[in-house]
Amino acid sequence: MLIQEIESHIREILRDIDEDQYTSEFIYSAILSAELSIHSYRPDATSTELDVVCVQGSRQSLPTTATQLLSVVRNGSPSSVGRVIHRVSETSLNTFTPDWQSATPQATAREYIFDEREKTVFYLNPPIDAGGSITVIASMTPQPNLVVDATTQTTVNDEYRQPLIEYALYVLFSSDTEGTPNISRAQTHLNTFANVLGVSWQAVRGQSPKQVAYEK
Repeated sequence: MLIQEIESHIREILRDIDEDQYTSEFIYSAILSAELSIHSYRPDATSTELDVVCVQGSRQSLPTTATQLLSVVRNGSPSSVGRVIHRVSETSLNTFTPDWQSATPQATAREYIFDEREKTVFYLNPPIDAGGSITVIASMTPQPNLVVDATTQTTVNDEYRQPLIEYALYVLFSSDTEGTPNISRAQTHLNTFANVLGVSWQAVRGQSPKQVAYEK
């Protein structure tokens, strides 16, 4: 999704086409806040295919810009397709091949294990040579855009357009003084965000307009 297109749609809802009340920078900040919120509830919303250059051994880590492994796809980079890597049970691997982590490193891996308690760490079997390349799908943390132009895209996927707009409107309306009509509108948009995203209202209801720190 183009950020400027989302901004235009939000301005129509705000009835602020001429930018009399809300600056573009404020709206971009609200959009980023929405992306971060969606990312926290739906890591797959920011899924990206990555090339990971491995260290020697079984234990591997995602790049620092990634926040959660979604799957290990194959050996090789996205432009150089190699053997598929299958996910297996850690219990099964430890039971039938208890010394697998101490095996001699190989050029390619056949299997991987992943414990969701360590979101950025995974293990390859057999252990892989240093410099080996594998393709993974990972969730990426949305980052602020230093420059927004006609080609700048959102981090979240297109299917999350409505919850993105709903949460951005929540942030924008929450900037008003407590007790004004816009505060009620803010809560309505937050409620819609939760419903559309399929998140329980209890999970988001603790978010208060007073917690929003952006300045208009």
